[in-house]
Amino acid sequence: MLLCFNRPLSIVAPELRAAYRLLKNAGYVPPAVQLRREIADAEMLLSEARGVEARGAASKRLRYLLTRLAAADLRLQQDYYDKLVERLGPGGVHPQD
Repeated sequence: MLLCFNRPLSIVAPELRAAYRLLKNAGYVPPAVQLRREIADAEMLLSEARGVEARGAASKRLRYLLTRLAAADLRLQQDYYDKLVERLGPGGVHPQD
């Protein structure tokens, strides 16, 4: 089964399948996936680091990447909240009610 960013290609709209296939074949991954890969690499470097200086540098890089991931999650949550407020209104009641 051909996957498109961890989703079966069969559930993707037919007009988007060729675009997804091109992106996948070109090695493109979404930014969140790339960030998680970098975090895994940084964790591995930290576990293999020898010496205080190397461990400090690896730890600093890992903290930076984790901060970026947390910020991205907060942005997603804020976007979701903004869409809910737009749809429901500021009081949490649908504008048509």
